[in-house]
Amino acid sequence: LTLHTKGDDLVAVEVESAYKDGVDEERDGQFLREVFVHRAGHGEFTPAETVVAFEALVSRLDTGKWPGLGSAMLNKTAKGLGSKFNVLLVNNKEVHVPPAYFKFQPPAFLRPFDAGKN
Repeated sequence: LTLHTKGDDLVAVEVESAYKDGVDEERDGQFLREVFVHRAGHGEFTPAETVVAFEALVSRLDTGKWPGLGSAMLNKTAKGLGSKFNVLLVNNKEVHVPPAYFKFQPPAFLRPFDAGKN
């Protein structure tokens, strides 16, 4: 399970496309799920968004099946954790924000990438 912000300023969201291409090339797509948060910044996830993603991964490991990972379901679950977990730290102050999972298809990774060849 990958978790990425749309506006990551350190690791471009296009990297997700390259990663998925590599996984698909190995025919291991059933093991990969990608979820995105509509927010700028590297790793700018609320504790609620992080917990929900982690719980989804643990569920996959425990059951062998992916739970529902639609953005509406993820947001509802994150919101259900309460306002204490739906915060971001901005200038050393907690700012309450709603969960921001959304359906997103990252653009293609434009540089040549082949993880399988040396």
